[in-house]
Amino acid sequence: MKRIICLMAAMGAALAQDMGPAVFNKSCAVGYCHGSGGTAGRAPKLLGRNYEHQFVWKVTRDGIPNTGMPGWKERLNASELEAVIAYVVKISGGKLDPKLAGSAGESGPAIPADAKRGKQLFFDAVRGEGRCSTCHALDEMGIAIGPNLLSSSAFDHDTLRNGKPSAVRLAKAGSETFSALLVEQRPNETVVYDLALPLPVLRTFAKGEVSFSSGAEWRHSKAVTKYTDADLDSVAAYLKWMASR
Repeated sequence: MKRIICLMAAMGAALAQDMGPAVFNKSCAVGYCHGSGGTAGRAPKLLGRNYEHQFVWKVTRDGIPNTGMPGWKERLNASELEAVIAYVVKISGGKLDPKLAGSAGESGPAIPADAKRGKQLFFDAVRGEGRCSTCHALDEMGIAIGPNLLSSSAFDHDTLRNGKPSAVRLAKAGSETFSALLVEQRPNETVVYDLALPLPVLRTFAKGEVSFSSGAEWRHSKAVTKYTDADLDSVAAYLKWMASR
């Protein structure tokens, strides 16, 4: 039995070495997430944090509610999930727990096939910054930059591709104009998301430095260029299923 446990630990270490870095770089070191190799990005530094395997296993599989940390149990296959968990444990300086080997890929609650595909597409790490969850949060995952998609009654690819939220305004700061989403109006400053780039940029202006008007040219089509109409129909099925729950 002791020999089997040691073998399982060795397999976990091998997964971390062979597949873990590649899965981490395409899934965890993108957008508003962790830096390459576990360095600090928009998300916390992982390198040298001495995380316990149980903690990494739980957080990676299920995410952290009400934060930008999503769960990956339905977006990575079992081998990829095992590999990235082992890799994070390794770079953090922690130790692999053989009892957890092979358990990371346990499936979550069943959902309809079309909605399940839509969910995978919504959080698809391979699309990098071009995935829906870069700007929208659902099911306690993703980043809530854009509006709550479940407040809409239209779930189809045309609406998802060509819509423009009413909250998008034309912002003017000095000689600069750009499409923006107002985040917060404070007594002495204004916080907005600048939509000029594919990945929205959070900007803060002093009182009176920025003004808003209608006429913004931004459309959601700029954010979903990596999705086909068929993909967006699946995403729509996921949204419809979520709205009905």
